[in-house]
Amino acid sequence: MKTRYILASLSLVGLFASCQNEEFVAEQTNNVLKGRPTVNLTLEKGVNTRLVVGDNDAVGYNSTDELGAVIVDGQTLWSINTGHVGNNKFYYDETSGKFVTKGTTAIGSWVFYTQYSSDMTTQRDAITYSFKQIQEGDATSTASTATGVDFFVSPIVQLDGYEGEDLAFSVQTPSINTRAVIDLAFDASLDVTEVQKIVVAAKSAGGSPTQFILKGKIDNMKLKVADVRSATLVSADKTANEVILEAAQKMSNVGAYNATTLESDFSSIVEAQGVANDQATFLALDCISHDENATAMPVINNEFKSIMLLPADKYKSLTLYVYTNKGIYKKEIKNPTPENEQAVDADFWLRRGHRVNLANITKSASAVTEKLSIKEANLIENSVAATETDGTVVLKTADLIAAINAIQTDGDVEINVIGDANHQTIINKAVMDALTEVKNAKPNVQLIFSTPMNIEGTSDAAAPLDLHDITFEEGATLTAGYAVVNSDINIPATKNITVTANTTLTFAEAANENLSYVYTGLVNKGTVNVGASISIGTITNLGVISIDEEKALTTTADVINNGIVTNNGTWNIKGNTENTVTDASTATINNFGIINIKGATANSNIINNGKQTTSGATITAEGKGIINVMETFANKGIINNYKSSVILVKTGDAASSALNNESTATINNYGDLYCNEGSNTINNVGSIYAEPNSTTYITTNTDDASSDYTTTNTANMGEIFLNARNSDVSVTTVAKKGYISFAVPSSVSKIDAQSGDKFNKVYLKGKCEVASPAVKYVVADAGTDEVILTNSQYAELTFNTDATIYADPVTKVKVGKLSVAKDVRVKLPTENAMGVYEVDFTTTTLTDKCKTSAKIENKGAILVGGNFWSSLSLPSSGTFASGDGNTSAFHWGEVSWN
Repeated sequence: MKTRYILASLSLVGLFASCQNEEFVAEQTNNVLKGRPTVNLTLEKGVNTRLVVGDNDAVGYNSTDELGAVIVDGQTLWSINTGHVGNNKFYYDETSGKFVTKGTTAIGSWVFYTQYSSDMTTQRDAITYSFKQIQEGDATSTASTATGVDFFVSPIVQLDGYEGEDLAFSVQTPSINTRAVIDLAFDASLDVTEVQKIVVAAKSAGGSPTQFILKGKIDNMKLKVADVRSATLVSADKTANEVILEAAQKMSNVGAYNATTLESDFSSIVEAQGVANDQATFLALDCISHDENATAMPVINNEFKSIMLLPADKYKSLTLYVYTNKGIYKKEIKNPTPENEQAVDADFWLRRGHRVNLANITKSASAVTEKLSIKEANLIENSVAATETDGTVVLKTADLIAAINAIQTDGDVEINVIGDANHQTIINKAVMDALTEVKNAKPNVQLIFSTPMNIEGTSDAAAPLDLHDITFEEGATLTAGYAVVNSDINIPATKNITVTANTTLTFAEAANENLSYVYTGLVNKGTVNVGASISIGTITNLGVISIDEEKALTTTADVINNGIVTNNGTWNIKGNTENTVTDASTATINNFGIINIKGATANSNIINNGKQTTSGATITAEGKGIINVMETFANKGIINNYKSSVILVKTGDAASSALNNESTATINNYGDLYCNEGSNTINNVGSIYAEPNSTTYITTNTDDASSDYTTTNTANMGEIFLNARNSDVSVTTVAKKGYISFAVPSSVSKIDAQSGDKFNKVYLKGKCEVASPAVKYVVADAGTDEVILTNSQYAELTFNTDATIYADPVTKVKVGKLSVAKDVRVKLPTENAMGVYEVDFTTTTLTDKCKTSAKIENKGAILVGGNFWSSLSLPSSGTFASGDGNTSAFHWGEVSWN
């Protein structure tokens, strides 16, 4: 009796695809085929089946079927190439029962394939195909021949010499795979009632694990050739049908199974594409339904049967891992007749286009009576599966639940999740319920997922999904709802647990019970509640993180906050931390507990340390925060240090600690800001507002590198704004006082030195005499019409409003830097005199040492009725005017005051 084989059959009327077909889009294709004779072509079904498989599970065509055809001798006629040109598409017309295409057809060497793929139009290297790693155990024959499951390819059909003739001959397209019947017989004592999936691994002839091709390509050079050119047929004394059929049969190794013949005649016609994920070490047959019942395929009378496509190839062994309700059974096939106890191990072949029973590969499936026997000895632990298939294989959520229910190991269970568009695995309540139930009998079970996992929480905030006893080796993502991290959840090194928007994850008290489990990384776009004292490595926060009272969050690596962190407990920062803002989001840290900064930290947006309410002049503390800076903390944004709260720079693991308030940064201090212990510093080149009843003790208020004095023209000057004249402020470094400023009330007409004064800079709001020798910097703002200068020198004098300067010539008032804002007019009346020269406050008796070089920035007008002296030359910008211009009132280039 002849061996049955899978064969798709088509008949041709006319010749093949021309450049006019819509798929021949590349200009190079037109050039290659230019000049070849063409005819019209229609393909008709030779028989009413797609597959002739011998066991009567053939499938007919339908309107979704599309065939492709390519030329493989595009460069030189009849010389076969590895690549191809063209890509004709043939549509099946159910009314006419024919395959039709647009355009005409050129002579040449053609290969037909199904299903059609547009990929062959844009890439020309080879005919490519895909093969599903997961197949359906209850799939119909139609489903098993769909794109991405089975693939069919014809021999190379060479056509010439039929121009103008009507032709009728068949083109055979064998499957590149074997249809394998898996027929199992379980011992009755096993009490197996269902099969959940079958995982298939293999070894190649050399003994190494087989890499099953998932994304492959056809090697044109290894296809059989059917030369049906008219001249060849005459000399061969054969019909075209006979030549094509013979070539197809050779591709399928039709005939009785003969190892010796196959050794010489069988050759692979496929290879991997060489792209990512183009191969896999195992295939899977999904035996659980996709409906809401998730029903596994039954074992009836201790027997089970299904069909699976396996790549045609030479094998040393096939191993079936049969997942059942009673555990995993391992069945090895090491020769073509595995149920023959006398058979010795030997390589075997799965032939293209054949339908075989794995219990006896030497016969057609319908002729086999043997079954693959499954006995007690075939039962394996989950740990064995972990070694041989990289874990207990899971295909979808229902399969994960079934696998958990069938766990045989009381310990670590490695889970290897694979999937595709139809097979998705999530961790949800049903999964956790199954794990909880298994833990009752096997208390040491810990699931270890080797792939990234999605978690679907509950919709009830009061009853969140309880996560426990899981290690996420590649991280996990909470995609919906509410979940709680309980005992024995592990996120290993470099991996994250991600909380997406509109979801909530809570770390419960039990999260810190086993310190061997760690949470390496957290990416939060939703809400995270820290209800346990835990340690997390890296945190990227774009949502909300809350730390409960009496709980401690320790961050040991990089933290980037683009959202809101509210601390009611303790936050120990041991890694680099950035409170920043991107994409117009608001990055805020609200601290009502203790933050210990033990790693390099930066704030680029807002930190609220404590909380307060204001009613008129009364400020009431509503929450106290403590920030202990024990490393380097760079403030680039805003820190609100509220009443009763403390920012303390103190000694930690580093040799010294520092709070650096940068040039664009602001600290609003209503509480205490100071250092203690060792060589710790608070350094300001930004703005610090010393609010009522606050304590502001810092180290430096400028970044001048000199240890003797500040050169104000070149240094970045920090500024401390005093809310009250007697605010409790100190800058301990004499040479780096910077600006300590006081806004003089408009009602004050004279600034004299008073006990308790800390300021060296004043902002004037009305007519005022600046007589305090401690004031070096004067700014005249709106409302200031007169400025009376009685000191001998001032480092800076700035006018933001029209005003008149009164300065006695006898005093010889010198100003280091004079600034006049745009469109502002400043007058120096008759009988008044001043000069712009370098000023020096560096004598040893001073507690605020600085030096200012002579400079004028005039964007308005300086009108002089008296005398204006300067070591500078006449500036090129601004207006300098008097009764006679610059002739007598202005004295430029005078080295000293005359």
